[in-house]
Amino acid sequence: MTEVTGLRIDAKFSPQGRSWVDVRDASVDIDSSKLFEGVWFFDHLESVRTGPNGSESSQPIFEGWSLLSAIASITSNVRLGLMVSCLQYRPLGVLAKIVSTIDNITGGRVDLGLGAGNNANEAKAFGIQFPSLSDRIAILAESCEALKLLFSTDQSVSYSGNFVKIENAKNNPAPINREIPFFIGGKGEVRMFKVIAEHADFWNYSNGTPEEFSQKYSKLGSRSKELSIDRRLPRASVQVQVNPSDLDGPTNLANSYIKAGASHILLYAVPSFESVEGIKIVAERLRQ
Repeated sequence: MTEVTGLRIDAKFSPQGRSWVDVRDASVDIDSSKLFEGVWFFDHLESVRTGPNGSESSQPIFEGWSLLSAIASITSNVRLGLMVSCLQYRPLGVLAKIVSTIDNITGGRVDLGLGAGNNANEAKAFGIQFPSLSDRIAILAESCEALKLLFSTDQSVSYSGNFVKIENAKNNPAPINREIPFFIGGKGEVRMFKVIAEHADFWNYSNGTPEEFSQKYSKLGSRSKELSIDRRLPRASVQVQVNPSDLDGPTNLANSYIKAGASHILLYAVPSFESVEGIKIVAERLRQ
């Protein structure tokens, strides 16, 4: 597992309702600022109602991994990822190839956000199968195991689970470092926390309060001990929305999460000049 220490601050942008030029300029600005270690987007095929520019009305939205590949070619410093990538949207072997390709483009700067998926209507609209929650969590667990195999070598590997199967698959070129950090999102304290405790480098938390976060993180530690999992507890990653008209609120909220145990903060904003300037100020305050 990749060992990381200290407070990490990243930017997350909503890839909907804005132009490619907006997304490009915001990402390049963050890359050159030296205040952030990473840039993230989300993984949806239709625009969403939540987030910093969520709307009930349909908005244009970029496909996540295609967008990330473009950002990879114009940045030099920040790590890149989707928080989180929906496993239902791409065959697992294809996802492994996409991740490894972008990792090679960046010289080893890719992080992999993973989730069980939560938007059945979106999947149906695009003709994608969307299994039950129980099956999606099982697919997530098997996918983590298979992806680690595919990332570890450029030679042929096979994996046979109940849902995920690969046969003599050769992921060549493999990721630069033969591994990719896993960020897994989820709050379920039984099945999801088992997957997170077994496979995640970071556990991502969103849409809650510092109090709930603290309770959940404690329960993740208890779940890991209950399962006798012999590995370091995943670091805690939290998303905090930032509106440029109010920077005190997200600063105070992020500090509350840090005090409760978070060591990775994603400042989640619209990719615009005003928002980028705002999250820079919040990042500077958190660094202090």
